[in-house]
Amino acid sequence: MRNPHAEAVTATPFMRKKVLYSLLLAMAFAGCSDVNKDANQEVSDSITRQFDSTGDEPIDFSKLGPVGWERMCVIGPYAMNETVEKTLGFKWDALSKSSIGSNDGINLLVFIKDNAVIAYTEHPRNKGDFLKLKPRCLTHQDAILKREPDAGGWVQLVHESATQ
Repeated sequence: MRNPHAEAVTATPFMRKKVLYSLLLAMAFAGCSDVNKDANQEVSDSITRQFDSTGDEPIDFSKLGPVGWERMCVIGPYAMNETVEKTLGFKWDALSKSSIGSNDGINLLVFIKDNAVIAYTEHPRNKGDFLKLKPRCLTHQDAILKREPDAGGWVQLVHESATQ
């Protein structure tokens, strides 16, 4: 049974344009997450390239990552958000943005500016592990890490002062 008070709606050219622009805007925002994911992967790729090409030389993280970062914090495998919050000093939902809570093959590197995450990347532990890194957050000016091979065949990346 038809509602006698209902009117038929005819899509005007203006309405069609409005719907089209809304769809394009939604697709653009959806595409932004892939751009960020690609940019975050590039951070890990640049660390890997430096790790592979510099032999036993230290890795200078101040030359890596996004422009303008102030602190880089390293979150270890199986970390929960409570640990992430203690490490970063503010709330950030690492579990929804990464596989750090379930993947023991990565460390999560988080780049911070003005107490906000500006980039993060899942970095494979076989291309530099941060298990022995103390402190867990480094300033941009103090982000040179030395290599320290361990008995298990991994290469630990440790703060320069830790090996002096």
